[in-house]
Amino acid sequence: MATAYKDWGVIFKRADKDKNGVIDFGELKEALGNYGYRESEAKIKELFHKEEEEDENIRVSRIEFTKIMNSLSDETHVSILIRKSMSNKSNQSPAQLEAVIDELNCIMAPEVEIDRLKKVLKENRAITDANSFVDAYLNCK
Repeated sequence: MATAYKDWGVIFKRADKDKNGVIDFGELKEALGNYGYRESEAKIKELFHKEEEEDENIRVSRIEFTKIMNSLSDETHVSILIRKSMSNKSNQSPAQLEAVIDELNCIMAPEVEIDRLKKVLKENRAITDANSFVDAYLNCK
């Protein structure tokens, strides 16, 4: 079962720029991108069961957003957290970063604990390669 991320409400609130209680497709894409979820518009529509709707008609409530984001697999959450953390401080290309994420998922999933992962990312801001990250994760108490 996927690990619930406690801050979905905060992410939703930041995304809801006009404070109307729903986010439109542009706000949704921005919120997911800011979190580190890098998928095509078609994939985002599919995730939110909005494949048949025009972009300008898509609206997502906080409850719907939270429910769907909590349904993502732990592997997806791990990839997103690592991508978000490492992309800003790494000299690696996007392709190299994706290779690191794939390697980490192979090494660590499905035993990855999301809270432990967040602790490692917070405490080890200088980590930019997979081996150092895995070592830090395994040594984290």
